[in-house]
Amino acid sequence: MTGLIQAFASSGAHTAELPGLQQVLLDCQYDDGAFSDQYGACGLVDDRDWQGSAYALMALRDYLPQTPEVTAALNKGGQWLASQQDASGAWVYSDTGEHYPEIGGECAAGIAAAWESVGADLVATFDGPDPAMCDVTKTATFNFDRSEGTAGLFGYQVTVEITGPVTVGVWEDLYGMDYFQVLDLGAGVYSVNAALYGSVSGILTDTDLFRVPLTSTGDGAVTLDITDYQMRDPQNEPIYAYIDGDGFTYDCTAPAAVTGITAAPGHNKITVSWTHDGTDVDHYEVFTGLWDDADDAAGSSVYPEYDDDVDNAIPARPADYDDIDADWTGPQDVGLATSWTPTWADESDRGVYYYEVFAVDAAGNVSPAAAANDRATNYWLGDMDADGQVAIIDDINQLGVAFGTADGDGSGNYNANCDVGRTDDGSRLGIPLTDDAVDFEDLMIFAMNFSVVTPSKALPASGPIALAWVELEDGRHALRLLGGDGVQGLRVRAASTAYVSAGDLLSGSYFLKNLGDGLDASLAILGTGHTIRGTGDLMIVEGDIAADDLSITVRGADNAELEFTLDKSGEASTPKVFALLPNTPNPFNPSTKISFRLPEEQQVRLSVYALDGRKVATLLSEPRAAGLHEVTWNGVDDSGRNVSSGTYLCRIEAGPYSRSLKMTLLK
Repeated sequence: MTGLIQAFASSGAHTAELPGLQQVLLDCQYDDGAFSDQYGACGLVDDRDWQGSAYALMALRDYLPQTPEVTAALNKGGQWLASQQDASGAWVYSDTGEHYPEIGGECAAGIAAAWESVGADLVATFDGPDPAMCDVTKTATFNFDRSEGTAGLFGYQVTVEITGPVTVGVWEDLYGMDYFQVLDLGAGVYSVNAALYGSVSGILTDTDLFRVPLTSTGDGAVTLDITDYQMRDPQNEPIYAYIDGDGFTYDCTAPAAVTGITAAPGHNKITVSWTHDGTDVDHYEVFTGLWDDADDAAGSSVYPEYDDDVDNAIPARPADYDDIDADWTGPQDVGLATSWTPTWADESDRGVYYYEVFAVDAAGNVSPAAAANDRATNYWLGDMDADGQVAIIDDINQLGVAFGTADGDGSGNYNANCDVGRTDDGSRLGIPLTDDAVDFEDLMIFAMNFSVVTPSKALPASGPIALAWVELEDGRHALRLLGGDGVQGLRVRAASTAYVSAGDLLSGSYFLKNLGDGLDASLAILGTGHTIRGTGDLMIVEGDIAADDLSITVRGADNAELEFTLDKSGEASTPKVFALLPNTPNPFNPSTKISFRLPEEQQVRLSVYALDGRKVATLLSEPRAAGLHEVTWNGVDDSGRNVSSGTYLCRIEAGPYSRSLKMTLLK
């Protein structure tokens, strides 16, 4: 019979015969679930057959629709076949009393088919996260999932073994059994016993039977196993079920604190980075704080005054994660990345932003606070028009207008946005320590950030700086750079009245301004990493000023104050290299000054040529000593006639040295 059912169902032939064959097979089943080995024999003789029952169960499960009649037959048949297993775990072959491996395999397959279709489930599951923090109580709930073929559950005994760093709480009946008791058998083993009373049909629905809470005593894995069970229906017949336990891990140890939090400024952005070994980390959380105005609405920046604003409030550092207050926004979950770059749409949110970073493990344990946080501006200092760079027209010109003014001085030219220096670390990327004045400190920041700004701090090294205060032939003085690399800016002050102009060493983009009638001259070469190099005059000063009256500050490309020597002899020191310096002014009318430096005495010939190679004038033809020399050409040729407008070449020949430069005469 089972062979016919398998053949017809598998091949798709004679499928109309399957309902009849199914009924014949069901008619062969005894009330206790066994199957007769021949049709119609039930009740006539005891022909219960282990092998036949196994094949009947597999046919019912694999080849016939799972109707209520079929699932009921599977349930009873599986229970009977399981009850025939002897103490050795095997089945005997009919009435011979002998064991056959083939029969054992078939019986096991039959039982498996029955329980796969109609067996109940008793499964324990833990709620909440895995891993779990140590202050989290985890509860194991035991769920009974009844299949349609299973009789009502009337009573049960479940043996549970719990291992791991936990204490076991009070067991709780969830269904409302008439009898419920839990026995502690020791060594983490518990026997849960329950039953209903009276003539009832038992539990006929899927339900949670009972639960137990667990509390951590430390780090480690926790396992819960159902090691044994008995379930009975109202007729005290066994109910078979698939059983399964559960497990999780208690994690009581937080990750180590992050180190090296660094906030780097940018144009409408800040790049936040940190260092961590990544051990026991699920993700990192970043909190943002704003240097704000405590007297205004929350989140109001104190840009550009910062420390000068009487209501400025720096966000207080939290002692730990739980101490974070309303001064901070977030967290921003950045996963396992060790950097994060928040951005802003425009300059309306300019300010100084602070950052705290915490490491969080999978259980939710949070690291201690870092030893130090960091802060940065979300804009480039000196970028007045918020276009991402510091330029002459839009930025340096505004600095020039405001330079030398102070808040409340009545000039009307003070611009708080220009008050960006000195910074907290002296660098061009630091935090402004505003002083309500626009002066040399602010100039240095503008100069270092001039042009296209980048967050790089790699700057040229500075060498020993040698200066000289030199009296020129016309009675003026020059502050001369004799040697050393790395000067980006300097400030020269004296009480005497003075007029200041640029020296011949200055070229490219620079800022030079003298404040008031006295000598208070600020000079800076514009550009990140740009410095003044070579030998020559930095500035020319008209006024009766002695070297001892000077107060000089020299800054390098990183805004660090540089040590220097000052030659006060009043005479030009010997240049180290030959140079023909640019004529000043150029273009010119009616005259221009041509300067050159000699490292040693040479016979010098200085001539002016037209562009077609024709010599126009000889300005100098004589020996000259080592030093700096200056010659004036008034725009006349060797015949004393004024030359026409145009471009001319000036050429110097001095022993082994020769150079040429272009000069333009405009009338």
